[in-house]
Amino acid sequence: MLVHSRDAFEDTLDCIKNVGYNNGVIHCYSYGIEEARAFLDLGWYIAFGGGTTYTKKSKMEDMMALLKFVPDDRILGETDAPYLAPVPFRGQTNTPVLVEHVYNFVAQARGTSAESLSALVDKNIDSLITDFDKDIAILCEHYKVKDNFTRNIEGYDMYRPSCNSGVFIISDKIKKGTVVVLTSKNNKKQGGQK
Repeated sequence: MLVHSRDAFEDTLDCIKNVGYNNGVIHCYSYGIEEARAFLDLGWYIAFGGGTTYTKKSKMEDMMALLKFVPDDRILGETDAPYLAPVPFRGQTNTPVLVEHVYNFVAQARGTSAESLSALVDKNIDSLITDFDKDIAILCEHYKVKDNFTRNIEGYDMYRPSCNSGVFIISDKIKKGTVVVLTSKNNKKQGGQK
C-alpha cells in the first residue's frame, strides 16, 4: 500500500492506525524525524524522491539527519515521475531515469555509494513485496476468495477477486511495484471494470 501524505501527519497516522494494516510505503516523504519514527514504529517504509534534493538551505541539516535516521531495512528511493524532478532538473518533467540523482543525494547523506544504496533499496522492495504477497493471501482467505480473473490494462495485470471484496491487486511487472486498493464491500463502484 502506498500512502502520500503532505501537511496531514496526524490525520494520516490516525487513518493508518484505524485501518490496522502496516505493510506499505510512505511515498514522497515530506516530514521530519519524529514523524518518520512514528511510521517506522508501525512497520512502514519511507520513500524519498526528487523533492529531497531541493531542500531549503535552512532545512538541509534536518534533511541530512532524516536521511541518516531511516534504518537500512526501511529506506526506499523513487522518482514520483512525472512530478518533482530532482536537482538539476527541478521544474522539468520527471522520468524514472532521473532517480539516479535522488540516489546520489541520499547516498551522499548516508555516507555510502549510490550503487550500495540501490542494492539496499532492491532488497527492501523484495522484502516489501514478499510480505505483501503473504498479506494478500491472508486477505483472500478472509474474504473467501476462491477464484480470480486477470485483465491486462495498459501493461498492468489486474487481479480482482470474484468475491466483490473490493480488493484489487495491480502489478507492474517491469518495476516489480504493487498497489492495492481496498474499498468497502458495500461500494457499488468497482474501479477498473467497464
